[in-house]
Amino acid sequence: MPILPPASSRPGPGERVISTHRDALPSDHEQWRSLISDLGLKRNGPPDRDEARSQSGWRHTALRILAGSPEDLAGTVYGTIVVLAVIAAGSAPAEVEPWPLIALVVSTTIVLWVGHVYAHGLAESIQLGRRLDVTELRLLARREAALPLAALAPTLALFLGAVGLMSEGTAVWLALGLGVATLGIEGLRYARLEHLGYARTLLTISVNVMLGAAIVALKIAVTH
Repeated sequence: MPILPPASSRPGPGERVISTHRDALPSDHEQWRSLISDLGLKRNGPPDRDEARSQSGWRHTALRILAGSPEDLAGTVYGTIVVLAVIAAGSAPAEVEPWPLIALVVSTTIVLWVGHVYAHGLAESIQLGRRLDVTELRLLARREAALPLAALAPTLALFLGAVGLMSEGTAVWLALGLGVATLGIEGLRYARLEHLGYARTLLTISVNVMLGAAIVALKIAVTH
């Protein structure tokens, strides 16, 4: 025996009959997503929230590698200046040895990072009146990670010269240029955080860039 819908839902004499396919469509949001995915329509539409969040995470990671973290401007600026100074001093000879220069940059930044973590760990232990646990030390190391991260982009440029993808001299100048550009970006970030006007923003960026340019000028003076 066929099952009839309730009387209240039956069409009246003058009402239009709605197609029964509408009743078969999912009414829940998750069912809609499942249906669209099964039909292969999802790739033609805009990315969902998970995909957009994943893309945003990759962009954030890439930007942090190239230009540091906006949450730790001081660490990024300090690390970049150290890297520029090491590259300028290590590439002073006419014949640049790329692999020893890479080792010098990496070892210097790691030693300084460990020293910063150790010093801040001691200070916080004294302030708290106890030793820091493993979780607190890990958070402290992550907080100071801007210093070694500042060396990644210049080190990558030096690596390109070491493997022969560009000349060693070009790799050194590219590494120095990336460092100076990072200082300019940090100046812009600081100006935006402080809501500075155009003139003061330009001044802040100029001071940062001139600081990096001074190190580059020192390299030029030493090598010539």
